[in-house]
Order: sequence, then C-alpha cells, then structure tokens
Amino acid sequence: MRNFKMAIPAAVALLLFAACSNDDIADGKKGNEKAGGKITTTFASVTAPTSRTSMTNHAFHTGGDFLWEDDDQIFVNISGTYTQSTSSELTPSKARGTFQVPGALTASSYPVTYTGKNATSGTQVTIAAVQNQKAPNNSEHFGESGDCGVATANRASDGTYTFTLQHKASYLCFMPFLSNASMFEDLRLQKIVVTSDNDIAGDYSFSAAGLGASAQSNGSRTITLNMKALAGIDFNNTVFPLTNTSASVDNSAYMVIAPGQHTLKIDYYVVDPVSKVTSVTTKTVTANFKPNLVYDFTADVAPKIYHDYGTIGFYMWGSQHEFFEGRQRTGIVNGDHVDFPTSSSSSFADMTTQYPHISQSPIDVNPLELNEALHIIKNGDIHWDENIYWVAEKHLFACGAWLKKMNKIPNFSKYEFEGQNYDINGVVKTVAETPIPLGRPSSNISDYYFLPALGELAPEVGVYDRGNIILSALKTACPNDATVYYYIGIRKNGVRLELFHRATRAYPKYHFE
Repeated sequence: MRNFKMAIPAAVALLLFAACSNDDIADGKKGNEKAGGKITTTFASVTAPTSRTSMTNHAFHTGGDFLWEDDDQIFVNISGTYTQSTSSELTPSKARGTFQVPGALTASSYPVTYTGKNATSGTQVTIAAVQNQKAPNNSEHFGESGDCGVATANRASDGTYTFTLQHKASYLCFMPFLSNASMFEDLRLQKIVVTSDNDIAGDYSFSAAGLGASAQSNGSRTITLNMKALAGIDFNNTVFPLTNTSASVDNSAYMVIAPGQHTLKIDYYVVDPVSKVTSVTTKTVTANFKPNLVYDFTADVAPKIYHDYGTIGFYMWGSQHEFFEGRQRTGIVNGDHVDFPTSSSSSFADMTTQYPHISQSPIDVNPLELNEALHIIKNGDIHWDENIYWVAEKHLFACGAWLKKMNKIPNFSKYEFEGQNYDINGVVKTVAETPIPLGRPSSNISDYYFLPALGELAPEVGVYDRGNIILSALKTACPNDATVYYYIGIRKNGVRLELFHRATRAYPKYHFE
C-alpha cells in the first residue's frame, strides 16, 4: 500500500488511487511456461488497485479502485529492449492480471511499462485528443485514452515476476448536475471540451520517470471527451442523462490528461436530443496536475432559462379557440401530420370575415393591426438573439427577438403610419425582408421586451421552425383577397410583412408590448 498526503487547491479536489488488501488472488503459475511452443515468463500484477487501467468504486474525495481491461498488455525492458507481453489472463473481477513475456527470464528484476491499450511501443504514450466514454461513471476508455504506468517486476522463488503499477498520467473526474432538472423531459451531457494554456495531449516519450515534459509530436491543447455509445452525430447516441440535481459519482465523466501546471477552460455541452438544442457551461481552473491523481470537478450545467412557456397553443386567423381544443394534440415537437380545416369553423379558422372588418379573435391571438406592425418593423429596433434559452413542452430551445416597447417607438400610433391609415385606406402594404442586428440590445434593455421563436403549425409537418422564427397574424384583413391575411415574420435574416392563406397555418399567441 502506498501512502500520500492530500492537498486540495481551490475548486479542485485531489483523489488518490486508493490501495486495499482485498485484491483477487490469481492461481499460482510456474516461472517459465510454454505458450504456443515458445518459452514465456509470467509477470503478475499484485498488491494495490493502482496496478490496473480503468477505475471502479470511485468516491468523491476518497479515491477509487482500478481494474485491468481485456487486451491490456505490458512491456518489459530486457537489456535495453522493450518486449511486449504476448498474452494476458485476468481474474474474474479484472482486479489482477498475469502476462506472458517471451523468453526464459532470470534476472532479479526488470523495469515494466504500461503504455496504453493497443500500444506498440514501451517508450511512447499517446494522450488522445479525442476520448470516448460509453456510459456514466465508466472509465474503460482509460487504456485507449492515454493511461500509462511504470513498475519494477521482482522475481519470486517460483520464477514468476510480480509488480505494482504506478500510474503516470493525470485524471479528471467531472460530476455535472442540473439544478433545474425538473424543467426538462430529457437533457443529456453530449461532451466535455477541455482547453489548456499548454499541451495536455499528444505523443509523449515515456520512461521510468514518467511522461516527457512536453509532447514530441501531435501536441494538442484541447481534449474532447464524447459521451456516446455509438458512432455518428445522432444525439440519441448520447448516453449520459442529466437527471441529478446535485453532484454524484454515479453521473461522472473521466478524462486522461498529461500532468503539469495547466490553466484549463472546461466547456460542458448539454443537449436536448429532441429539439437538438445545445447549451454550453464554462468553468476555469488552474492547478499543478500531478501524476497518479484524480481531480474532481463538480459543475451545475443547467442552462440559464429566460422563461418556461409551458404548453404552446396554436390559433388560426380569426379563431376563437385553440387549434387542438377537443382533439388529440399531435405534432408538438418532432413534427407530425396535422389536418387543417377546409371551411370556416369557430374551433379553427374564420374564412368569412372580410375587409374592412378585422379579426374577431382574442387580442393576443391576432394582437397587431397593420399600422402598428409597420411602426414596429421600421422603428422597433428589432434584434435577433441566439444566446438566450427558454423551455416549451419540457424541451430546451433557443433564439428569439428583442423589440422596442411601443411607448418607446417615436411617433408610434395604431391609427396611422407615415401619414396614412393602412387599416382602412384599401392599400395593400407589404414589406420585403429587412435585415436586423444580431445579439441583445447594448443599452436600455428595459426599453425592450423578448419574444421567443415559437415557430408555427403547418399541414403535414406539425410544429415547424421552432427556435427559428416568430410569426404572428395581424388583425387586419387583406383589402383585395378575403382568403389571405397579413402576418409579421421575424427571424435571424430579418423582419418582413407578408400575406398568407387563412386555411394553412396556425400561430402561437404573442403579446406585443
């Protein structure tokens, strides 16, 4: 058993690879055996859980046990030449491993290195710039990510050699949680990206002293840890659910990095697999990351939510009732076939009201008249914000627009625009898409209000363009075509005022202030 003193710098907890005395005991083997007709010598790991290459029983601030993994092999330095073991045998729990090394070895001791899974050299280690974890609290990827260690194998009386591996990489354990988990149906940790002020990955020389001070080649200051069981970009492959509201080892992610003094920027990517929206939470830490230690990080990765809009209703022009009232609600997030009415119905759409009469819907269904919309488009200083998160139907969404409040718009009037009353003068007035600035207004934010991009309800596809567009039908009917209405549309590309057919769209309620 090895004893360490523990130091805990701010924001980082150091963990030891804890030794214990209840290791599995492998069956005894002769010193020299024939394997496939060739003489080999047995090397066996013993004593401490540090002699393994993935971690189990990790506990916050108290350490963890390491296991060997299938296909792990070691290298033995025989007279200056590193010879790889040709086979391995693990105990059922993988706590101990025995390795067959070619040749009848007789020296009292030999240097041993472990340079990672599928390694071809005993003197080089690759810390992977891309690491993949297949489940929460699982470190089976350590061996292929850069785990490494050294040992001295000592000869026993029966001719076998035993060794205790000392790990030489540094290890990060991330324990993300969602303080607002109850708001969501399903959020997952997609990946963690760690960026350093110096190299933390690449190809390193390796000796009894450990990893070289810097990468010999392919140096990288960034490591990406993906949380997925399968290849590809399908977010449903992401295997790390975020349902815990506090830090838990059961929901931990592990990364291997090169030791050294590093300032790390840690980006946690959280994704809603249904909406495909991703939020990023960033933390930073500076520490001297030492070999053979695990550093614990806890982080609340909850997206900052502007508002939870709950269940979104949809209304056709002139309707007195929500589109799905009294029937099955479909097509809410993923898109689905939706049947639209073909004739006027109080539950669906008004196909009969004609100019100069206006929509008889409640005010928040068709909230604006034409003059008002024209003022907003020209002088409402509309900004498109891509960095604002909100919730609808228990799913994460982003994007929307900031609009100047009507009482802050110069010369605002519902009765005229630029000297004309377009609500009653019989002139068809549309506005081609006009570019708008991106980002939140830089000053006097209290003069503005936010509208989320709730999308629209359309035939065949159901909810469409949620997170991409704001659409609101106006009260004003078209002077020369009773089958269409005006609508205002706001998206990243700009704002527009156009006409659309009454029977083929339904929009959410918006409150223009």
